[in-house]
Amino acid sequence: MKKVLFVLTLLVFSLPLLAQQHMTFSGIPITGSITQFQAKLQAKGYTLDRATSARFPVGVRAFKGTFAEQKVSLYVYYDQHTKIVYRVKVLFEDLTEDHLEQKYYRMVNLLSQKYPEAWGEEGKQDGRDTYSFYIEHGRIDIFSGKDEYYLYSPTYTLHIDYWDEINTNKHEANVLDDL
Repeated sequence: MKKVLFVLTLLVFSLPLLAQQHMTFSGIPITGSITQFQAKLQAKGYTLDRATSARFPVGVRAFKGTFAEQKVSLYVYYDQHTKIVYRVKVLFEDLTEDHLEQKYYRMVNLLSQKYPEAWGEEGKQDGRDTYSFYIEHGRIDIFSGKDEYYLYSPTYTLHIDYWDEINTNKHEANVLDDL
């Protein structure tokens, strides 16, 4: 009888832990404070980009590093009040239009392999392809951007956004509380 009670007690206390699972980026759960998340990113080889971070408002921190064997910029979004991380954006920059298309389809293919259970949704944004992966603990969005600063030879960016469902909802609730 004591063993049954012990097992039931363990089950009751472990259920909330199971319910609080978070999406991961590069093997790091998208949760915890920005300071904790930054330390884990730096352990993976990412470096803080102080100059770019200084240009962003509070709530966004910029990094440089390697993602899927490519040099990228990384932006980590966190709640200003709680300092809890809720979103990570990967940015492939300075792509030609051909490289953008190749990179887009390569990333969609890789993410489809990593998350075969994900529900995917294709779409268009300003005439460009978009793809959203809805997975158990969040969503991953892929879309492109165009830098029209150079009229004769524009460059393109590919964005991959990792949204943790639990922390994004908490962040949105905090924003709504401000209204």
